[in-house]
Amino acid sequence: MNTVSTENNSGGLVKKNSGILLSVIVPVYNCEKYLDECLSSLTRQGLNDKEYEVLIVNDGSTDKSAEIALSYCEKYHNFHLLNQKNQGVSAARNKGLDSACGKYIAFVDSDDYLTDNLYLSVVSLVEKKNFKCFYFGTTLNQDKLESFNGEYYIQSKEKSCKMAVWRYLFLTEIIQRYNLRFSVGVKFNEDFLFNYKYIQLTNSEVAATAQGLYYVRTHDDSTTAKIRLREDSAWRRYYNSLLFVVGDIKRFTLKNQIPFDGLYYNSISAVMQEILWSCVIYKKSPLKAIAELKDEGVSLDDNKFKRPYGDSFKYKFKTWLTYNFRHKFVFIFTCFIYRLIVK
Repeated sequence: MNTVSTENNSGGLVKKNSGILLSVIVPVYNCEKYLDECLSSLTRQGLNDKEYEVLIVNDGSTDKSAEIALSYCEKYHNFHLLNQKNQGVSAARNKGLDSACGKYIAFVDSDDYLTDNLYLSVVSLVEKKNFKCFYFGTTLNQDKLESFNGEYYIQSKEKSCKMAVWRYLFLTEIIQRYNLRFSVGVKFNEDFLFNYKYIQLTNSEVAATAQGLYYVRTHDDSTTAKIRLREDSAWRRYYNSLLFVVGDIKRFTLKNQIPFDGLYYNSISAVMQEILWSCVIYKKSPLKAIAELKDEGVSLDDNKFKRPYGDSFKYKFKTWLTYNFRHKFVFIFTCFIYRLIVK
């Protein structure tokens, strides 16, 4: 029988003793428009209902999301609804992790959906090859959603940390052994931080496919969100989250006595890039950014950017700008020139 839980002192569902291979965690907040399509795709994953569970975490939705989720729980006994007061996506994912009992864990955003049989194919491959992590491609075009053809490549550790947590299949044993959880209160890049910690702790390469197997929905209000960042309060929340992430990467690495390797430098530089780029775009003080990064324990020597992101002028410039952050006055002068050119 499916399980429905509400917020309680135990923090989640009682662990079940079963041979479940996969736990899929779906945090939900006011997503009634897209949730049915998301959950429907999770019923077509090729695994039988005793091999996987879907943990839908309702983060205090005020629309009909909980009703939609409950209808799936009533129809599919491997779908479970967990309710909590609104605490944000990190807390919702953590609640799912506390209740998960599959050998592997995957995350799905409630407005996205998957290609059919994705988890059957990927879990079978990971089981056969004994991979600790698998990464798959995404698409923004519904017509280009592919079926997994079984082909994969091995991504070097230093290049394997991406921003989105829903692009990965994780091994539960690693997550639980080290008590990995998402940082509650961090509004941006919280999944990048989780991915970094997981990959460093596995200390292994990541199997990957470039195929677009996961459909990422873009919203009409994405432009509005960018415009809102121009407001000081919204920009400060974004900026503070990035500062925490870059500082926590270094704190975690030092605490666990992990060498400062290519993954560390690439990850530090990738977040630094977003911090510095936001200063350029939203006309904030680069000098203040430099000082606040130092307050987080991150020095100029931590910025050893190793690889470009994309071929467009924007990304090449961001890469060059991040590299020149080590040269404070060159960086400040570049910010000034860019602001004159781009209005």
